[in-house]
Amino acid sequence: MPLKLSGSKLFLLLAALSKEELEDLSRFLSMPLLNNGEALPALLNYCKTMHPRFPEELADKEKIHATLFPKEKFKEKRIRDLFSDLSLQVSDYLAWRAFSSDEGMKKIYLIREYQNRGLTEYANKEGARRLLELKASPGRSALQQLQKFQIKDLLFEDNETEEEYLNEAQKHLDHFFILAKLRLSTLLFSRRRYISGAQDIRFLEEIKQMDANEGLPGLERLYLAILGLLSGEIDQDVYLEARQTFFTMAPALAFEDRRVLFQSLINYTLRVISEIDHSFVSESWDLYMKGLETGAVFSERGELSDTTFTNIVINGAAIGQFEKAEQFILDYEKKLPREIRGNAVALGRAYLSYNQHSYERVIEMLRDVKYSSVSYALRGRSLLLRTYFDQAMRDKWRFSPEFYSHLEAFFKYVQRNKDLADTKKLGYLNLLSFTRTLAQVAGKGKTQKGLAKIRDDISKAQQVIAKDWLLKRAKLIEER
Repeated sequence: MPLKLSGSKLFLLLAALSKEELEDLSRFLSMPLLNNGEALPALLNYCKTMHPRFPEELADKEKIHATLFPKEKFKEKRIRDLFSDLSLQVSDYLAWRAFSSDEGMKKIYLIREYQNRGLTEYANKEGARRLLELKASPGRSALQQLQKFQIKDLLFEDNETEEEYLNEAQKHLDHFFILAKLRLSTLLFSRRRYISGAQDIRFLEEIKQMDANEGLPGLERLYLAILGLLSGEIDQDVYLEARQTFFTMAPALAFEDRRVLFQSLINYTLRVISEIDHSFVSESWDLYMKGLETGAVFSERGELSDTTFTNIVINGAAIGQFEKAEQFILDYEKKLPREIRGNAVALGRAYLSYNQHSYERVIEMLRDVKYSSVSYALRGRSLLLRTYFDQAMRDKWRFSPEFYSHLEAFFKYVQRNKDLADTKKLGYLNLLSFTRTLAQVAGKGKTQKGLAKIRDDISKAQQVIAKDWLLKRAKLIEER
């Protein structure tokens, strides 16, 4: 019986590893402590020949067995057990790799082991040494506060100033909680436009009151400022100050803080573009360029997400920076994960072509795109909708059957999508509804009396995607 390759846990794990990590995994499997023998390293070597694109077809277990054990009789259970064992070992390798690179956690475990074995003097010395390292660190993260708490919590019974240690432990725990809560709150507010089910943030008001009464440190205050930008009134002065503070602090920030704060600043610019000022797209472009320069846009693996990649191209195209946007594609496409690189580049170039009015080229490029996320699919479908509309506008307002077919399919996609936040869903449904209305008015060959009301409805709509585009198309219909 054949063995499924694509989609199995083992091959998904191996596909997520780089070539260098695969070689490191080989050394890990060969460690005498693990006592793996020859079978698992041999199976890994067999798998390496297919990395990173494991075939979709099924593999013959007997053929695999013959490759690994050419002189032995076929045993199906042996092959299945080997695949299961190798999956476990790859998982252990990933955990070992993460732990090995985390010096802070290694020292916490070392202090605990010293204590458990009655080596109190060594535990105290290691704890004091680690606290000095954390104090000297330029960054201030929730994890650092947690480690300070863990050390104080472990050592307070053996310290002469027991009460002081407990008070300091409690203070570090409070700051860990505040930073972790603020990061999570900022992340949720940043994504609330895209994700259903976002909940109210508990204790947020208490943290704000603490800042008002006592004054929180710089990172906590930056989080509070950006939270205000995402959840309150648009305030350009607060944004500019937060932007400057972020890039001043960025080199010393932990990766998670840097990622969340930068993306939140980007989402604020998108909010401004959507709600009040489409020209603010130039600020979004500048912010992305600064993010590339400082590394704030990249993942821990040094990669760009497809969403970030296409956002940068969209912004460049929108402000007429076609050459710079194309150069960005050439310079950074290899920073995209391999599995989505082709589609992300295609969508990026489609945006460039759209803004250069090459509508047939846009349709050709988007025809075969497979979207890797809901957000990605929405942008691709939205661009195709606007392309069909503008193509009809160019062709004396003759709307093609493809336009109406895509419009209705897009309606169904949005209505049936359960992952979209209500506000985001309403924004796209309004885009589709207004686009259909404008097409009906334009297709009649004359400006309708109700066009002024349509423009007014678009302007007043709280949630509508591509509002600026809709208003400009309404004006063109009126002026034709």
